[in-house]
Amino acid sequence: MTPLFSIAERVPHFDKWQPDESDKSRIVAEMKDYYESTLEICGVNDEQTSEAFKLYLKVQNHTLSECKDDIQEFFADCFWAVSGDISEYYTQGLCDLINLTISPGIEMEEIPIAEGKF
Repeated sequence: MTPLFSIAERVPHFDKWQPDESDKSRIVAEMKDYYESTLEICGVNDEQTSEAFKLYLKVQNHTLSECKDDIQEFFADCFWAVSGDISEYYTQGLCDLINLTISPGIEMEEIPIAEGKF
């Protein structure tokens, strides 16, 4: 029998979130905060600022279901931008929205160890 070892991998689960309009104010507030932070850091003429503003307006002016992919892409980018526990890097509010929209979890994978090779 080949010996195995397990590794943990952080994995988002995009299919779990069913947008609920009761969460819209929190999501819009996060998008607005992101836009304002980007504007302050990058300036008004920066492409990233423009993209942040477009995302904020889209989420503000449409239903969450209509923006689901964009919202999840934003929070997935936040998730992947850090390694390890997101709560070490982000506010509790942002962590809550990441957990809500992409339901990240830890999945274990078993890897066979080749005998005599490390």
